[in-house]
Amino acid sequence: MDYDQLIPETDILRQECPRARILVIGKSGAGKSALINRVFGISDQAITNISHRSHGVHDIEKELTWKSNKHVVIHDSEGFEHGDDGKRKTVEQFVENRLQMVKLAERLHAIWVCLEIPWSNSRLLDRGIEQFLESISGRAPVVVVFTKLDLLEEKVESELDDAESSLDDDAFERRAKEEVDSALEELCYIPFKRKINHDYPFIAVSNQKRHADRIGELVKLTLEKCDVESAWVAVAISQRAEAVLNIKASTRIGRKRYWRGLFSDVFMGLSVQKLITVLRKDIVTVWNLNDSAELLLSDRFLERLTVLVEDLSSTSQPGEPYHLTYQAVNSLVKTPAAFPVAAPVLAVVFLAEWVLSSYKKTKESLRCLMGFIIDLTLVMDALFYLTRDRTAVSIRHINQAIAFFKSRKARVHDEIRTWVGQLSSALSHLNPDNAVTKIGDIIEKHCINPEEGCPIEASDDEWVSLESLRQ
Repeated sequence: MDYDQLIPETDILRQECPRARILVIGKSGAGKSALINRVFGISDQAITNISHRSHGVHDIEKELTWKSNKHVVIHDSEGFEHGDDGKRKTVEQFVENRLQMVKLAERLHAIWVCLEIPWSNSRLLDRGIEQFLESISGRAPVVVVFTKLDLLEEKVESELDDAESSLDDDAFERRAKEEVDSALEELCYIPFKRKINHDYPFIAVSNQKRHADRIGELVKLTLEKCDVESAWVAVAISQRAEAVLNIKASTRIGRKRYWRGLFSDVFMGLSVQKLITVLRKDIVTVWNLNDSAELLLSDRFLERLTVLVEDLSSTSQPGEPYHLTYQAVNSLVKTPAAFPVAAPVLAVVFLAEWVLSSYKKTKESLRCLMGFIIDLTLVMDALFYLTRDRTAVSIRHINQAIAFFKSRKARVHDEIRTWVGQLSSALSHLNPDNAVTKIGDIIEKHCINPEEGCPIEASDDEWVSLESLRQ
């Protein structure tokens, strides 16, 4: 393969479908904005390209976009009261037109029909929504979302508190959950299935943090409706609700070409630095963190990633002091144009020595490349939790994520060494899929438990030193 063919797989997929396109339908006050913010990690204040929005179907062609998450576009429509045939037909026509679009990027990849849980004895389904769901049945990627679960919980808990004051905290919590589940069946699930004779997936959600698992389940249901790979990837990248889906998307993209290719003969002789730069771009893109300063694509971040991995190289031992290697100095002298220059000061990229070579199919290369993919993914996993309050990625966040991963690194790298050590020396019979599967297994084993999150430690606003990463 030539150097000019080393294009990030995410760039290729996003040429066909650069953004997830979702239609959100629901009455004003149904919790649509809060839901969008929760799933995609954005806020109303960040809306771009929309000014003086009015309510209703007149805006359905408008694209809601956000500076802090450029991977999603939302179309918004209010619900339809009984007799609002004009509004309903306008939305039906919009959906029909989008379903017929030639370009995948212009089609609707999901439709969320938001219905507020009728905890105060209000109506669940208006006739207009029933007719709409009947008209698009089997042809559109619909997920029904019952919103404001927390209000139902508050009502149930208040009634239970009055009736069962003798229950201890644990018993009260169990009883309340049972009552809420029963109420959801009675108020939402059974009436919906009785009215709608089609198998639409549905989920009850709340935008409160304690129900983050339900938001994640909504995203999973949405992905199940994506039957085109590029659309699946676009939706997976756009969401900021479920870290495990970013990991799954990263593995799915890696299997397409680069992760498999690294463990075959496809990239023999190519620059390792070029290969890991492409790998880094794919993984960072999939996680879609709010990185407006592009710190995650910077040379400083890449330096630290390569140093995290270098103990897997046969040329380095854990704790060994780092020096600017002969290869780095020689490369700098011979090809200064290869390094960024900001006159009159020359900025040197201090990459670990294992990067400064061409790719060879050896156990050392296998250890280092597996380590790079795994280490970067687990650092991104930590960053996901550190920035999930929608804050932009900072050097402080990156330092915290690296420090958290470093506390686990020994166990991760031991697993890599053990697995590679069991392979035959020639590696000629190595099945690339086995290596990719092992990468996925190690990541899954060591990724963060969502219930625990990532502990926040004190950190500087300057990049953590390379020397400290070797200690």
